[in-house]
Amino acid sequence: MGVRYRKGVGYLYKCPKLGSSGDIVVNLGPFARKVYDAMVSLGCNSEDACKSADQIMEKAKMGKGQINTGLMELIDKGVVKRIAKSKRAGYYIAEPI
Repeated sequence: MGVRYRKGVGYLYKCPKLGSSGDIVVNLGPFARKVYDAMVSLGCNSEDACKSADQIMEKAKMGKGQINTGLMELIDKGVVKRIAKSKRAGYYIAEPI
């Protein structure tokens, strides 16, 4: 099913955390929405294609604190996963479009 956006409703996605078989409306904050959009445009849809917070920050044109706030919200909701690498963490979308 993946993730999709409906105007006026919010982001809809299949939530792996809740084990739901249907779509769930997720109200994301403004930072999380911008971070998610930047990750989609960067192609962070698999573990092999994960990007660092700095790469997401450049694409989204936001500050580091705003990126981290958005990433933490997305991780808490199960949309994004974090991978610890040798020097920095990588992030990717858990439910690819």
